[in-house]
Amino acid sequence: MAFDKIEYVHSFPKSYTLSNEKLVDWDLIGMKQFRIVDSLLIVSTNDKNGFWSFFLADDLSFKGSFIKQGQGPNEFIYSPDIINSSFQREKDLLIAYIYDFQTGRLYKMNVDDSFSTQENILELTKDNLPPFLFDFAIIDDGIFYCKEIANEQTQQLRYILNHGEKETPIKFDRLNKAQVAKGEDFNIISSITVKHPKKDIIVEAPITLNQINLFSCMGELQKTICVGDKLDNIGSIENKIQWMRIYTYGAVRTYNDFFAVLRIGDDKKTFQTTRKSLPIIQLFNWEGEPIAEIKVNRFITSFDFDLRNKYLYTLDGPTDEFYRYNISSILNDIIPNLTKK
Repeated sequence: MAFDKIEYVHSFPKSYTLSNEKLVDWDLIGMKQFRIVDSLLIVSTNDKNGFWSFFLADDLSFKGSFIKQGQGPNEFIYSPDIINSSFQREKDLLIAYIYDFQTGRLYKMNVDDSFSTQENILELTKDNLPPFLFDFAIIDDGIFYCKEIANEQTQQLRYILNHGEKETPIKFDRLNKAQVAKGEDFNIISSITVKHPKKDIIVEAPITLNQINLFSCMGELQKTICVGDKLDNIGSIENKIQWMRIYTYGAVRTYNDFFAVLRIGDDKKTFQTTRKSLPIIQLFNWEGEPIAEIKVNRFITSFDFDLRNKYLYTLDGPTDEFYRYNISSILNDIIPNLTKK
């Protein structure tokens, strides 16, 4: 599940180790995901009266909870995916475009107006997208990136939905050919996929394969990054028992100047029972070149950078522990190098 162009990364130009974290002590329970957007920190929880809770990122003051559980108009059965929702400014208002996995509907949420009224200002913008997509991203007006499971759960097929017409770029054929044996765990070829905040660039980090795919949907970019000496072989992974398969990447975050992935590195049994390997956040520029690695000093399952206030936030899903690190010195060291690229 890789492109012909493969770049191997054996080291990172800069390496840092985190310390002096501060526990964020709040009453949120059942945190699933979180994300820094604009000046906000948004947390996805199991609260059926408001799946998404919004806070100001600088002082963590509460702004409101929105998106209710239900099967009525503008309601969701499950909390929608924060990470793959598209946030953008329109007429100086913060807007979120939210894909509903169960129905294939696309909603537009006016975040600022929701704060003002303390009601969820949500409207349906498209009701005929494919439901149950494993990955979804808005590329342009009426153009969407999609990925769905197919062929008796042995393949994951990527395609473009271009104003209602399904298109499969030639570059996707190479990735789509990846297949597991019938009855095998399709998660061997599953990945975490996140789009560049503004550009047509997709980062795809598999959860059990030692690689990162970087590509555009409408442009020419297509390359694979391997941190190590060689790519993993799907057949070799199938020959291992479930517990011994390595959990490679656990999260992906994208920013204007770089993207970051969370490298886990434990086998599944260790990860789900004792957890031994402390995770590493790996940073790359949008050419796929390594920038830095940040070694985390505790177990985490999710992260995000608050670039405005120069914090790193981390979440450990199993324990609900949410920490904040002041990383101003790290960012001051990294950012000048980014602007030279």
